[in-house]
Amino acid sequence: MALDDSQMHALEALPLVLTVAEAAKVLRISTATGYEQAHRWEATEGAEGLPVLRLGRVLHVPRSAVVRLLETATARDDAATDGRGAA
Repeated sequence: MALDDSQMHALEALPLVLTVAEAAKVLRISTATGYEQAHRWEATEGAEGLPVLRLGRVLHVPRSAVVRLLETATARDDAATDGRGAA
């Protein structure tokens, strides 16, 4: 199911950049998992993980990256559901 208007409005109300802990809360994952995925993003040069910007020693997650992750996940879920219904 795609993100509805109320969900998009709630995401647009977030700051332009979030802490890893804030992004983890939005994504409903633990803060530890958020940091693991942030470090994975850095280690794989952006191929995998939670997209982050490093400003000094602090990691920030762009709001646009959170939106993109959620849109991708919901599109993937929609495609999987459509595939099961066709069988």
